[in-house]
Amino acid sequence: MLPNPRHESESHSYSLAWSAGFSVPALIVAPEMDPIWINRTGVSLLEAGEDFCLVDGRLACADPTLRGEFRDFVASVRTAPGVWVYGANASVRMLVRGEPVEPSGRTPAIGLLFYAMDGEREHLWADFGKVFGLTRSEVQIVKRVIGGEKAQSIASEQGITLDTVRTHIRRVYGKLGVSSREELFSMISPFRVR
Repeated sequence: MLPNPRHESESHSYSLAWSAGFSVPALIVAPEMDPIWINRTGVSLLEAGEDFCLVDGRLACADPTLRGEFRDFVASVRTAPGVWVYGANASVRMLVRGEPVEPSGRTPAIGLLFYAMDGEREHLWADFGKVFGLTRSEVQIVKRVIGGEKAQSIASEQGITLDTVRTHIRRVYGKLGVSSREELFSMISPFRVR
């Protein structure tokens, strides 16, 4: 249901306040890469200037060798959503998701979301323990396994034995009907967002 026209300005205020507070940097840019709107974390991203910045008032990669590639990516999402990887080989620094934004009566633009791949940000988790019937301890171990931690590291951090961690993992595999970390990741990762 669309908002009542009487409340349109009120809903606009709510949507701006909500989107400005995203923990993910977000920008809307014109086709020429001129910023139209930036949320607070987007401003912080640009002010840091490590990965992205403004060059002559236009959004650009901080790495000059990737600027053309980034411009090409943004041009490609004028018609369909896409994702671009910023970084090289194993040192991927960021995923950039782009989508066309075409408000009625306005010039089309591009919405960009920047996802850091350095593990600095905590994930938000849905209550997958309830969905799969997992105990609180099993949930904590699954989150660490999905984060790439090894069983020995989990045992040390949790103050439990390696055998206890392995027992929890075996029980989780049984409850979820999986037999590998890949299957576990595939089943649980939809419950995790940044």
